[in-house]
Amino acid sequence: MLFIKKKFLSTTLSFFLIIHGLYAQKEIFLRLNNEMHLEEITDVCQSKKYYFTTSQDKTIKVWDIKNGMLIKTLRIPIGEVLNGKLFACAISNNERLLAVGGYTGKSGQHKNIYIFDLENWEIKQVISGLPNVISEITFHPANNDLIVGFYSNSQIAIYGVKSGIYYKKKVLNQLEDETRSILFGPKNQLFIASLDGYIYIYDLEYNLKKKLKTKYDAPRGLILNKEKNTASIVYLNSPIISQYQLSQNGEFKFKKDIQIKDAHRINTLLSTKNNELIISFSDSISKYKQNIAIQHPEKGIIKKILVGNGNITHIRRIEDQYLCISNLPEIIVLDNQFKTIYHKESHHLDYFNSKMHDFGINETANIITIKSKSEKISFDINTRSFIAPEESFYFAKEQRKHTTVSDWNYSMFPLINEDTVKFINDYEFCQAVDVSQDGKFVALGTHRGIYYMTDQNELLWNIDVPSPIVNIIITQDQKKIVTFAQDGSIRWYNTEFKAINGVKLNTVKTTGLAYSSGIRKGDIILSVNGYPVSNSKELSLLIQRKGSYRFSIQRGSEIKNIIINKTTSKFGFQYAPKVKNDYLLSLFIDPTSQKWMFYTKDGYYDTSVGAEKYLGWHVNVSKKSTHFYDVSRLREAYYHPDTINTFITPSTVPFKTRSINNEDLIDKLPPFVKIKYPSMGETVSSSNLKLEYTAKSLNGSAIEEVKVLVNGETIDQSRGLHLKKDEVSLIDVSLPKMDCFLQVIAKNENGWSEPSSVMIKWSGEKETAPKPNLYLLSIGVSDYLNSGLNLKYGAKDANDFKTAIQTQQGGLYQNIYHKLLTDSEATKGNILDALEWIQNETTSKDVAMIFIAGHGMNDRNGAFYYLPHDSDLNSIRRTCLFFGEFQYTISTIPGKVVLFIDTCHSGNVINGARSTGLNLTKTINELSDAENGAIVFTSSTGNQLSVESDQWKNGAFTEALIEGLKGKADQDQKGVIYIKSLDWYLSRRVKELTSGKQSPTSIIPYGVPDFPIFVD
Repeated sequence: MLFIKKKFLSTTLSFFLIIHGLYAQKEIFLRLNNEMHLEEITDVCQSKKYYFTTSQDKTIKVWDIKNGMLIKTLRIPIGEVLNGKLFACAISNNERLLAVGGYTGKSGQHKNIYIFDLENWEIKQVISGLPNVISEITFHPANNDLIVGFYSNSQIAIYGVKSGIYYKKKVLNQLEDETRSILFGPKNQLFIASLDGYIYIYDLEYNLKKKLKTKYDAPRGLILNKEKNTASIVYLNSPIISQYQLSQNGEFKFKKDIQIKDAHRINTLLSTKNNELIISFSDSISKYKQNIAIQHPEKGIIKKILVGNGNITHIRRIEDQYLCISNLPEIIVLDNQFKTIYHKESHHLDYFNSKMHDFGINETANIITIKSKSEKISFDINTRSFIAPEESFYFAKEQRKHTTVSDWNYSMFPLINEDTVKFINDYEFCQAVDVSQDGKFVALGTHRGIYYMTDQNELLWNIDVPSPIVNIIITQDQKKIVTFAQDGSIRWYNTEFKAINGVKLNTVKTTGLAYSSGIRKGDIILSVNGYPVSNSKELSLLIQRKGSYRFSIQRGSEIKNIIINKTTSKFGFQYAPKVKNDYLLSLFIDPTSQKWMFYTKDGYYDTSVGAEKYLGWHVNVSKKSTHFYDVSRLREAYYHPDTINTFITPSTVPFKTRSINNEDLIDKLPPFVKIKYPSMGETVSSSNLKLEYTAKSLNGSAIEEVKVLVNGETIDQSRGLHLKKDEVSLIDVSLPKMDCFLQVIAKNENGWSEPSSVMIKWSGEKETAPKPNLYLLSIGVSDYLNSGLNLKYGAKDANDFKTAIQTQQGGLYQNIYHKLLTDSEATKGNILDALEWIQNETTSKDVAMIFIAGHGMNDRNGAFYYLPHDSDLNSIRRTCLFFGEFQYTISTIPGKVVLFIDTCHSGNVINGARSTGLNLTKTINELSDAENGAIVFTSSTGNQLSVESDQWKNGAFTEALIEGLKGKADQDQKGVIYIKSLDWYLSRRVKELTSGKQSPTSIIPYGVPDFPIFVD
C-alpha cells in the first residue's frame, strides 16, 4: 500500500497540497481493487432494492438485491495498515441512510462512523470521537437512533438525530465486556448480548429493565424470531446453541440446547418463518465437509449441506431466499429449497485450506507455484507467463538445522527454540512462518505485519502490511522474503534491511536554534537528556518545553553530544519520514482470467491486457469525500515495464528512478465526474432524458470535454465547456427503449475521467430495434516489399475472416459493407483511406469490425506500428502505420466497434511464427478505455509468438476465430454467437492448437453489454 502526503514548505510535521491556490491536506494510497471484496466480508445489511457488504478491504459494496449485480463501490477516508477496515453497517428505517464503522481512525486515536446519503451516495455526516473500534451498528426501529457497540470496550453509545444530524445522546455503562449483538425484541425493546455472560434488555428510554445470565459463558450472538417468540444464543468458540421461549415482555424461558455432531464452533444462524434454524458451523473433522445444518423445531437436524467454499459467517433472509456470506470472501444466494441461485467469488488467489507446502518458489525465486482452491498454478515472473505447474519447488518450513518455531499457528506467543517471541503486538496473531536455509533467521507473518529475526529471538526489522499474511518464504539465497497475503497479493521484501535507530532530520533551518548550535540536515537524534528516541512522536514529547536539552547526535559514524538552551518555541528542524523496509515488488494474479499485474510501492506497474482495473489510487479529498482512479487513468506516468524489470532482473547499470513528486501525482489526475440524475436503477418511460452531472478537477484545471455513453457507445459529446466547480450541468439525452447502462466521462488536460455509471430501467413500450448495418475493414499482409518479412497466411487470414462475416448479410445484419486490403493493396495510404471510410460511414446504429493480420513492431520509445506492404524498417515513421491512427478512428466511431488483432510480433519469420519484438499491452488497454470503447481480441499475450501452420493454412488465432463464429463458440446451443462466448472459445481453442504456446486475450470495456456477433 502506498501512502503519500504533500509537503507545505512553511509548516513542520505536516504535508500539504496546493489545490485551487489553497493549502489542503490530501492523502493518497495505492490499493488493489476488484468487483468482489478482496478480504473477509465483515457485515451485511439490506434495503428493499440493495444489500450492502462491508469488508476488511476498506470498501462497501452495493449489490442489486434481485440479481446480485454490483451497483457501486463506496469508499471512506482510509489510512495505513488497519485504518479504514470496516466491521459494521446498518440501513436507516426509511432506507435513506447507510452507517458504517470499524477501525475507522488512526491507531491510538478516536474512531469515526460514516453516514452515507443513499440518494446521492455521498458521505453526509462523520460522527467522530468514538472510544474504540466499532463492532456493531444498528438503527432503532422506533426513532432512528443509532446504537453503537465497540471492540475492547464495554460502552454502548446512543446517537439521536435532530434536523437530520446525529448527536451523542446517551452512553450505556452497565455492560462489563464488549458487545457482540444488538437487536430489537418485542415492543422495540433493545436487546444486547455481551461477552460478560449476560443479555441486557432496555426500554425505549434506554433504561435497563432486565439482565439475563446466559447458560454458558461468552455469548457472541443473539438471534430472535419475533413471529415464533423464540430466542437463540450462540457462544464464543462453542458448538452449543441455547434456545429460549421469548415473551412479549422480554422474559426468557429456557427450552433446550442444540448441538451439532462434529461441530467445534457455531459461526452464525438464522431463524426462518417456520421456526427452523439455518445454522452455519465449522466441522471439527474436515473443513471440506458440510457447513450448514437445518434444525427443525421438533425433528432436530433434518439436513446438512455444503454452501460455498469457506466458513459461512452471515446468513440473511431476502424474501424467500437466503443470502450467505463466507470468509473467503464469497456471496451465495439460495432458494427456499437451499439450491444455489448464484455464487459470487473474488477473482484473486484463494488460499483457504492451503498448507505450507502449497506455496513454493524455485531456486532463483523467479517462478511462483501456488495452490489456489484445488488447482496448482505456476507463474514465471521473468516471462510474465503461466507455465506448467512446477512439481519440485522450495517451500516454507517451521524447522531447519538447529532452529524450530513451535506453537505459532494463529498464536500471539510463538516460540523460537522454546523461547517466546515477545515483540508481537497485542492481539496480533501469527499465521505464517519460515526458517532460513542455514537456520540462523526466522520470518513470521501475522495478520498485521512481518517480523524478521535471528535464531536467538532478536528482532532485526518488522513492517506493517495491508493484508494478513497467509504464507511466507525466505528465498534459498536468504536475500529476499516472499509473502502471500489474503488479498491475493504476492510480495518481495529485502531481508538485509537495516533500520535506523533514532530520528533523522529532513530539514534544519539555517536561521533556527538547532542550526546555530551545530545540528545539520541528515543528522540522527539518538536520545534527548539520556532518553532514547525511536520515532518523531517520542522526540516531540521530550522537547516541548523551554529549557536545556542534551541531544545525542549521529552524523555518519560519529556520535556527538550537543547541548541547546531552548529559549524559543521551536528548534527549527523537521523530521524525515521513518524509513521502513517496504515491499520491493508486488504481484496480483486473477487465476480465472489469467490476468496479472506487477506494481511497486511507488505505483509503477506492468500489466497484462485488461488487468489495470485491479489497481488504483484512492484519494482522501476531505473527511467526507474520496475519489478512486484505476491506474489506467495515470498510464502515461506509471506504466513502466522497464522499471519492474529492474526489480525482477537486477541490472549492473544503476537504475535512475522516474519518481514523480507528490504534487505531480495530483496534478496529473483526470477529472472526477458524478451523475446526479438519474439515480441508479431509475425507471423511465420516456426516451427523452435530462441528464444532470457534475465534473471537476482536483488540480483546478478546466473541463475540456464531456461524453455520454449508452451501453458503451458515445451518444453525445460536448467540447469547449465552461463548467464551474460543483455546478450541476444538464445534457439532453435520447435513450433506447430498453434497459440500458448510462455513463458520463469528462476530460481535462490530463485525460479522461473514470466513468460515472447508472443502470436505467425502461417501463415504456418496447420496440424491436432494426437490424444494424455492418461495416467491415479486413487487412492482411503476407507479401512484403521487404521479402525478409514475408508471412504465409496473413493475407489469407484477412480474406477468410471477410468471407465468414459476409454470410451474415440479411441475417444478423441488414447490410454488410466491406473493404478488403491484402498484400500490395495494403499500403499505408490505402489503409489510411480505408480507416477514414469506416469512420465516416458507421452510424450510432451500426457495427464496425476491423481485422488486422501481419506484422507489428514497437519503436524505441514503445510506440506501436502496423507494418503495411510498403513498410521500410529503416524509415518507420514515414512508411509504417502508427497505431494511434486506429485508436483515433475507433474513438470517433459512434456505434459498436470490434477489433481483431493478429499482429503481435515483428521481425523475421522464425519456424512458422509471426516473430518477436514488441509489447501490445499498452495499445490494447488504451483502445478499450471508456473514451475509445472498442472490444478488442488479440492473438497472443506479452512476447508470445503468434503461430501459423500449414496444417490449418491460417494463423492459429484466425483458425479458432472462424471455427468459433461457425458454431463452436455457441455455448448455449441456440445458434447465436455472443461476444463473451467467442472470448471463452478463443481462450481455450488457441491454446489447444498451439500446445499452450499462444494465449489470446480480449478486453470488453466496462458498460458494454454482451451482444450477438454472429448467427450460425
